[in-house]
Amino acid sequence: MTEASLAIGVDVGTTGCRACVLSAAGEAVATAAVPYEPDRPRPGWAEQDPEVWWQAFCDATRQVTAGGAAKHIAAVAVSGQSTALVPVDEAGRPVRNTIIWQDTRSAAQCAEIAERFDAERVRDITGWPPATFLVWPKVLWLARHEPEVLRRSRWLLQAGNFITYRLCGRMVLDRANVVGYPMDLGTLAWSDELTAPRTFPTGKVPPVAPSTAVVGRVSADAAACCGLPEGLPVVAGGMDTACAALAVGAFRPGRAFEVSGTSGGIGIISENPSTDRALGVAPHLFEGLYINHAPMSAAGASLAWCRDALCAPDSRPGGGERADPFELMEREVAGLTDGPTGLLFLPYMAGERAPVWDAEARGAIVGLTLATSRPQVVKAVMEGVGYALRQNIDIAEAGGLNVADLRSCGGGSRCEAWCRIKADITARRFIVYPPERDAAFGAALLAGVGAGLWSLEEGDAALERCRPRVYSPRAEVAASYAGYQRAYDGLYAHLLPLLPAALDTD
Repeated sequence: MTEASLAIGVDVGTTGCRACVLSAAGEAVATAAVPYEPDRPRPGWAEQDPEVWWQAFCDATRQVTAGGAAKHIAAVAVSGQSTALVPVDEAGRPVRNTIIWQDTRSAAQCAEIAERFDAERVRDITGWPPATFLVWPKVLWLARHEPEVLRRSRWLLQAGNFITYRLCGRMVLDRANVVGYPMDLGTLAWSDELTAPRTFPTGKVPPVAPSTAVVGRVSADAAACCGLPEGLPVVAGGMDTACAALAVGAFRPGRAFEVSGTSGGIGIISENPSTDRALGVAPHLFEGLYINHAPMSAAGASLAWCRDALCAPDSRPGGGERADPFELMEREVAGLTDGPTGLLFLPYMAGERAPVWDAEARGAIVGLTLATSRPQVVKAVMEGVGYALRQNIDIAEAGGLNVADLRSCGGGSRCEAWCRIKADITARRFIVYPPERDAAFGAALLAGVGAGLWSLEEGDAALERCRPRVYSPRAEVAASYAGYQRAYDGLYAHLLPLLPAALDTD
């Protein structure tokens, strides 16, 4: 190993922090994961303590550098869950817990934005319709309900940017996290039209930095906490979805990817942003590229609910070691016959983003009988995510984008049964790379690019050596899902009058 030949990436996610040390050969030489969970103080609310992130970051980086790798690291970059509002004071101390992307309390503020500016006009300018997961309505919620917090806040950060600040003392907003601010998508500058009425405190948002830019160096205090070398270059980093896309090679126009994580969804890379208002658009990590998003709210979270509600109590085989509930679920689903269960599951367990953009949407299972078994319900949850993906693919292609196949990333891509189901329902190939190619891996790639260790072309070449698993749709099984897909596509509209919100979002 040569001096300074490695890069480290760390992803500050929703349910844990992951670190990855990457070599010039494109191999993950060390990984670590530190779990945590969001706090849910009220229905519809989701918060996290930024200090928990920092401690998890330090624990993860110390684990991956314990063998002496720290002296060979050339740069670090942080990926973070997007649109988490982190208010900090002049000294960079959190003023309150972070309101994360899963939080839906700002529905009234979304309605206020839509009424004042028109939702379609907001989408045309910013790339996103007003939605509770975005930062803008969260800030308006603070202004109305916790004005003292907003007054005491010098900076409004995001998750990855908060860790970057703790590392090097620089306040920046990386370009890939310019998601849903009242900014012009094309210029990444504040929109005069949306900010002239002083509806957003623009002076509290740090300046936008290129995701590959070196924005500072690890301070002595940070080095003492996290084990990284003092003076190590800190690269600006990016949104978790963008870093995950980079990890599986989705940084060329025309490539598409599926995120099989807590939230889920698809993204299609293009040189120009889609004008289809059913999709959201964010800048990619690299100038001149955009990610056209159809983000979901609870794809992986729906399966986690299924695990906790149905499978965890029975995950201990008779007298033996406790089985992993996900393994139990996969075994049971694999034992069923191929094709539809006959059940329809709406994965709207935390509201939904694309395609309905309804924070008050609710999940549902339709078609239950007295003969329905637990494995069938588990498979129905997997199918429901597949139907949702296919619905979004069809919308994207109707708007002029092309989805030939999907590069899959995230923890859910490890489940073979689920990958086969999604391939059959979407009638698309699913290309699944090794599980370490996640957002932390992508952040490490980004750190190496920013430090000049390697180029994107070299990263692409390393990707080709991965030998991914490929799940191709089976024509007969795919055809059997077609009728259920049509029923799924109309299900939300039929159930909407019956599923009112169960919480006060004002």
